[in-house]
Parts: sequence; structure tokens; C-alpha cells
Amino acid sequence: MSSSFLPTVEHLASLHSAPAQADWLFRCPDGVYARSHSEIRAVLAASNFKAAITYADVRLAAVNQVRTFEGRLPVQIEAALAIAALEMRVAAAARGD
Repeated sequence: MSSSFLPTVEHLASLHSAPAQADWLFRCPDGVYARSHSEIRAVLAASNFKAAITYADVRLAAVNQVRTFEGRLPVQIEAALAIAALEMRVAAAARGD
């Protein structure tokens, strides 16, 4: 399956609204977080999107987390990821830029 979405940090940097940046962060593959986390963080810091920085940090922690014997994330990481995602959605909607 092909998609027109190309998750590059340059693309993230070109986005000028918090909802668009949040969408990019939600759709971005784990490998991009692992490879480019510091660059992603720098872009989000430049746009002062603190909830997105937190989400990116938690997402990277999830990428690097040891899985359970079933291959799942530990429940604490799943919960932290869900909370960070919700906080980012709320912050993006509140910014309205």
C-alpha cells in the first residue's frame, strides 16, 4: 500500500500549524522517531509546541521499550502514550493556528 505522506523532518518543519504538526507526529513511523528524534524535537521547540515535544519523547520511549512476552508495550507505556496523545490533540486544538 502506497501513500502520499512522506514523513521527513523537512516536511514537519514546513508545517505552520499545531494541528498539522500533530497529524504528522501521529502518522510518522517509529523508525523516523528513532532516527531523527533530536531533529523532530528541535522543530517542535522552535514552534513552541510543548505538548508535541512531550508526545515525541514518549513515542521514542515506546519505540525503545522492551516488549512483554506477548510482544506488546507494557501497560504503563501504553497509558503514557495515550495521555501524551490526548494532551497534544487538546493543545493543538486550543492553539488554533
